[in-house]
Amino acid sequence: MRSLNVASAPNCLSLIASVSPNGPWFDGSIKAESDCRQETRKTLLINQSETCGWCQAKITLLASHSEHIKPKKNPAYTSLTFAMDNLIACCGNSTSSTCGHHKQEGVLANWIHPYHTANLEGFFTYEIDGEMKPVTRLSSNQQSEAFDAINTILNLNETVLRTKREKLISDLNGETYQDLSIDEIFTVVGEFKSLIEQYAP
Repeated sequence: MRSLNVASAPNCLSLIASVSPNGPWFDGSIKAESDCRQETRKTLLINQSETCGWCQAKITLLASHSEHIKPKKNPAYTSLTFAMDNLIACCGNSTSSTCGHHKQEGVLANWIHPYHTANLEGFFTYEIDGEMKPVTRLSSNQQSEAFDAINTILNLNETVLRTKREKLISDLNGETYQDLSIDEIFTVVGEFKSLIEQYAP
């Protein structure tokens, strides 16, 4: 997880939001809405450097979806159905065991929000074995909320993700990237920028 700037909404999304601000979200039955859903996801992907808004793994247009940070099916959040600061591009398909599809209708603590919290990445750290944890300076309540977000709601310590991070940490501690800046390393690796920032030589 890391902080993001809010992308500008595609014109099609703004138009649909002006007509039906509380949804429903696109179900794929109308071509114009399907096209708008794809255009929105393209916009989000560009804004996120083609990485998942939750785990920061590399994603593509075909292997991603538009994720509602506050769940669109929850009556408390229907007004955010088309809000760009409630949408991120997220990894996986409907069978994914991490991130948005694992989250489903789960609600994260308000402070765990990529658009509303500055330096969100600074609240999390990565152990040498790839495990993601909250930093120790958080309050006990925030520690609990962060652990819940990582391990229960988003499942960010799932084996495949953790193993990929562990390998990258090992590579960063070796000679492979010794002469490269953080941005150069990220350009080569294409994912896990927060981890690169923590472990870059």
